[in-house]
Amino acid sequence: MMNNSSLFQSIDLLFKRQKQTLHTLTLQRDIAKKKAARLDSLKGEWELKEAEFRKVMRALPEKKEISSLLTSISQSGQDTDLEFVLFQPQTEVNKDFYGEIPVQLELRGNFHNTVMFFDKVTGLNRIVNIRDIKIHGYKEGKISTKCTAVTYKFIEKSESDNAKKKSKK
Repeated sequence: MMNNSSLFQSIDLLFKRQKQTLHTLTLQRDIAKKKAARLDSLKGEWELKEAEFRKVMRALPEKKEISSLLTSISQSGQDTDLEFVLFQPQTEVNKDFYGEIPVQLELRGNFHNTVMFFDKVTGLNRIVNIRDIKIHGYKEGKISTKCTAVTYKFIEKSESDNAKKKSKK
């Protein structure tokens, strides 16, 4: 049989455990309320990020658009009175979810037209970066410029997986 003192100790211990449980549940509730309050703003952020993603995806050409993009690059050079000494597409370099499509270029023309060409290329409706620019040989008002124009394409998940499998063999 329990005496009153041990009974009160047991009740006191039970009370303290219940009080701790209540405290823990109150903290969890408060955290959940804060998260719930942020839900609408997070949904808004999510919609903005999706819109940005769709915009960026439009800037990555699909496989069928690559040849027309290369034609646009070539046309930009012709529009600025540059002579193409070399226009050589290179092997595609696959990254995680996108592929880089480099094109080796060698151009001849005056400096102003060369800069205008770079500006036209970066103004195309698709992402094109100009890398590894080397300018040399000023002769008769013209310079020779070697560079690499790199455009990008989105790689579908299955296409990306197949490329990884091939590289492991």
